[in-house]
Amino acid sequence: MNRFFVASALLALCAACSDPPTSRVALDGEEVISADIKAVDLRTAVDKMTRSLAALPALNKPGTKPVIAFVTVEDRTDENIDGYNLLSNIRKRLLAESSLSVTFVDRADATLDAIDKEQKAKQDGTVTGKPGGALTGADYFLTGFLFRLQRSNVKGVEQYYRLSFRLTDSRTSDVVWEDDYELKRATDF
Repeated sequence: MNRFFVASALLALCAACSDPPTSRVALDGEEVISADIKAVDLRTAVDKMTRSLAALPALNKPGTKPVIAFVTVEDRTDENIDGYNLLSNIRKRLLAESSLSVTFVDRADATLDAIDKEQKAKQDGTVTGKPGGALTGADYFLTGFLFRLQRSNVKGVEQYYRLSFRLTDSRTSDVVWEDDYELKRATDF
């Protein structure tokens, strides 16, 4: 009888330790439990920024292929939104745009270190390739900031978001393009 209780207790303990059941949800499925920004909002912002940039005359001059580098996206939302992920999705969409001819360069520190090592290995003959290649210079820097304003009262929470991006001329520091995506989310207590 005592063994039965021990076995039952162990079985109950194992069941409690297992992961809760999960299920797959649609990417655009709405979560009603909070007023936080949703994945569909981020994808909509990327779509809007891509269309706006693709229409920019500075990126559509015949015979040119502008070079764009990323600068960080400042997250002022306190929600840890991955700004680099937003930029990389904009890049992916712009590169897929058949009518647009742009080049993106990678300026991440780890990448620059790897490029420097690779160039040195080519120069000393450790690996093959053209020695002495220079890094491509950026014509523009793509950057932005993410902002959130939260208000709450006894009825619920309301959050306003602004996801803003800009393209800056690297030679003159002129802002040649800026656009944003704004949204408001609310939930009742």
